[in-house]
Amino acid sequence: MKNKLLSVCLFLFLFSIMFLLLGCPTIDKPPKLTIPDKTVDEGQVLQFDLKQYAEDKDKNTLAFAIVSGVGEIVGSDYRYTPTFDDSGQKEVKIRVTNAKDKSAEDTFKITVNDVNRPPVLDIPDQTMNEGETLTLNLNDYADDPDEDDLTFTLVSGVGEITGATYTYTPDYDVLKKVREYDPAAESIDFEVSISANDGKGGEATSTFTISVTDVNRPPMLDIQDQTMNEGETLTLNLNDYADDPDGDALTFTLVSGVGNIAGSTYTYTATYTDAGTKTVTVRVTDNKGGNGQVAFGITVNRLPVINKLSGPSGTMNQSSVTFSWAGDDPNGSIALYEYRKDGGSWTDHGLNTSYTWSGYSEGAHVFEVRAQDDEGAYSNVISWNFVYDIPNIPPVIEKVSGMEGAIGEDSNAFSWDGVDPDGSITLYEYRKDGGSWTDNDLNTSYTWSGYSEGAHVFEVRAQDSDGAYSNVISWNFTYNAASQETGGFKVANSWGIGGWENVPDGFLYITYEAMKQNKVLCFVVDPKDNYEPRAIAIFKISHLVRDDCSVYVGVGNPSSPSREKRFDDYYQRSGPHPYPDNKMVLDITELLPFNNETLYLKVYDTNTGSTGTIEFFSVEIYDNYPSGIPSSVFTSTQTPKNTVNNSYVNVQIPGVTVSAASNYDLSSNDGGLSKRLLEGMKETMGVYEEGRGYNEIINGYGTGLRPPSVEEWEEIANSWYEMEAFGLQETLPVSLDHSSSIHFPPIGNQGNEGSCVAFSVGYYTATFYEACDRNWDLSGAQWVGGYYGAPTASYQDRILSPDFIYHQINDGYDQGSAYQDAMKLISNTGVSSWKEMPYNPNDSKTWPSESAWREAPRYRSRTNVMRVLMVENDQDIQTLKSYINAGYLVSISVDADKYANLSPSDVWNSTNYTNPNTNHANTIVGYDDHL
Repeated sequence: MKNKLLSVCLFLFLFSIMFLLLGCPTIDKPPKLTIPDKTVDEGQVLQFDLKQYAEDKDKNTLAFAIVSGVGEIVGSDYRYTPTFDDSGQKEVKIRVTNAKDKSAEDTFKITVNDVNRPPVLDIPDQTMNEGETLTLNLNDYADDPDEDDLTFTLVSGVGEITGATYTYTPDYDVLKKVREYDPAAESIDFEVSISANDGKGGEATSTFTISVTDVNRPPMLDIQDQTMNEGETLTLNLNDYADDPDGDALTFTLVSGVGNIAGSTYTYTATYTDAGTKTVTVRVTDNKGGNGQVAFGITVNRLPVINKLSGPSGTMNQSSVTFSWAGDDPNGSIALYEYRKDGGSWTDHGLNTSYTWSGYSEGAHVFEVRAQDDEGAYSNVISWNFVYDIPNIPPVIEKVSGMEGAIGEDSNAFSWDGVDPDGSITLYEYRKDGGSWTDNDLNTSYTWSGYSEGAHVFEVRAQDSDGAYSNVISWNFTYNAASQETGGFKVANSWGIGGWENVPDGFLYITYEAMKQNKVLCFVVDPKDNYEPRAIAIFKISHLVRDDCSVYVGVGNPSSPSREKRFDDYYQRSGPHPYPDNKMVLDITELLPFNNETLYLKVYDTNTGSTGTIEFFSVEIYDNYPSGIPSSVFTSTQTPKNTVNNSYVNVQIPGVTVSAASNYDLSSNDGGLSKRLLEGMKETMGVYEEGRGYNEIINGYGTGLRPPSVEEWEEIANSWYEMEAFGLQETLPVSLDHSSSIHFPPIGNQGNEGSCVAFSVGYYTATFYEACDRNWDLSGAQWVGGYYGAPTASYQDRILSPDFIYHQINDGYDQGSAYQDAMKLISNTGVSSWKEMPYNPNDSKTWPSESAWREAPRYRSRTNVMRVLMVENDQDIQTLKSYINAGYLVSISVDADKYANLSPSDVWNSTNYTNPNTNHANTIVGYDDHL
């Protein structure tokens, strides 16, 4: 037992000694491997030493192997080169083994970044001819490793690129520039650079050469068929008919036919036996072998021939003569004859073979004729030579003015006109009561004064440059000093001052006797009485023909209104012109009051095919119209609205209440004239004729008094009044002159426009009434500028416009107007001032502006009553004087042709104002019993 224990202890002791000497025995462990994820670009090399990611007692003995995934291991290096198709993530598993054959594995990821590869472009040099088109599909010369879509750009050089197609078409002048310094050049090179871009930053450029070779183009020759006459030479410059696209030198050859060629000139002379058609062929050749040829025809025409048949010769005294001839065309037909007189221009005479010449002057003349055939060729020219010699024709004179018959004037002004048909008048002579002839030089008037009572004769004759005397004209009159007339009316004309009158003041006088003898018609409207409008309608209408439309403003149902007023209720209205491009105004004060009622604007459009539009409609209410500020405004919401042909269309404003009452006098709107007065008026004034112009121009001045139509005469018969005297006529003053009042405007001048009615009713009468009513002082106003003048500018806001009236009642043309339309317009609408619508004698159609329309209602006449008087007796004279004494001006119808008969003091009396043909409106402004 002890020996066993001793043996154990000995073993333990020996083991301890060995442990101390040899160390502790080793325990064998496996290696460790931890590889992080990696990143690499396509086409690049990923390489790293695996040992740096391994742990083992002896790294140098480690062995590495790829279990799965991409790449390779060389020694301890891992290597991986991704291709350009390997983008994305790759997973790799690696095993490591130590010398004890212990191993470990690790998996890591490799991210392969996509890398763009640039495209490749390689375009070879190209060869082509002039005039051809080189077309290259650039995709055929390009390659992109990534198969990206490519965009091609022309960097420099010729041609163009559309999409992936390159094209170049050199014209035939492409070598012209190089030949300026190298005339023998047969080709030209162009360097072209094109780039291809893959859109990802990759780009390639290819530069190549295009060699363009010269191509010869053959010349061309185009000669049209020619026409010539026998005996003529046809010459053609062949260069004018040839063209070589390359500008080469050309040579011409006659292939066949008549004529010859010298250089580039073709000539052919046709003899008088060559009539007919010839065919000629010509060839053109360039200096490079190109050629062309053309055949053309030459038609040789035989000229027509004409011969005289009849006509004058030598000296003759007939003022008219006829020529005749005959013509023939041997190989065709005559197309026309032409004649000319005294070497003037040739005149086409058709196929007529005779001509009558009249009205030639005295002296030598030649008349020539020629023929033209259907080929345009002219014949010979035939001529007649003659001398026209006529005896002297004496001058002729005729009377123009001068009093005849029984007269009461102690002075008589005579005037005449004369003409010498074949020369000139050298003097006029007169004689009195058969006495000696007295030289009056070239004066065509003479005033005889101081003759005795009794019968007298005044005679005139003319003498021409050949000493021949004219006819004798004579005036026979009997002077009776006791028959002189007393008393007359002062009358304002609208022809300015001077020119038409003897006393330059713009006025004339007409005696009471002349008024009675000629049954002069007088017209009046009542003066103003402090009127201001309270309600106006404002509207705008677009229409190309304003005469097509009838416009109404009313209250209630448009088809059965309780009250209604027409806008342009005149016979001669708007004319075939468009409405103005501004708003218009109608005073509707007489339609007041409105008690929760509907107001409407109604338009009837006639059946003409043209329609328009109601653009705007409103009603304005005023407590103080001059302020321009309405107290209420009612506007239709139904505009715009189109008109309809042959129908009524309306826009409305419902529920309008205005308590203000009308202040416009409608109490006297029914009248009537006696049949006797009406027939007398018709006999004096006549009846309107459709299409006739009533602006008769006399000595450069317009007139313009239009008579009423049949329909207007019916209206006048039923609605006008006959003037009746005012008060006790025995208290009338012996004279009265409203033209001397501070309220009377200066004498106006209508020029050559037919606006006499507008001047009488508007410029004179309406202005005077307004000035009196509103106490306007017009005494400083003057007419400035004569024929085309105007009142003093500072007074134009207080003088009323004749054009506001005339342009609305003349049917859109300068053809005159009538009293009834003018008076109705002032009553119905009013009239604006000259300032808002200045007078223009060269414009007869333009309508007023909105400001003129708005001003016009202030100057309406007080009522719609119109009165007329035919002066036939002393009572009528007294009646007319009573109206003037009551503040009226009176429009009268006169014969403007009779101004030439005015006495030296500008008086019309019963002897120098007879049988008038009324064509003009004047204005009575006063009277004088002692005239």
